[in-house]
Amino acid sequence: MRVCNEALNYVSQRAFAERVWKYHRLQKLVYTDVKARFGLGAQMALHVIKKLADSYNSGKEAHRHGAALREFRWSSAQTFDAR
Repeated sequence: MRVCNEALNYVSQRAFAERVWKYHRLQKLVYTDVKARFGLGAQMALHVIKKLADSYNSGKEAHRHGAALREFRWSSAQTFDAR
């Protein structure tokens, strides 16, 4: 869980710097790097990217589309997929 949240913060910084909020564009930008840098499997890397894209495209208006950098605590919930 901690590694996933570290990856989330890394992806958030990249998305914010490059102004990329859409899932597929974000996936092309960071997928390979997230897998290599954090040692995540394919499914978890995709979950991280999806969670980040969702966080920038929903919720409070102040966080939508990069109005503010999103940061995640080490204990933030993660999606679990039995696959």
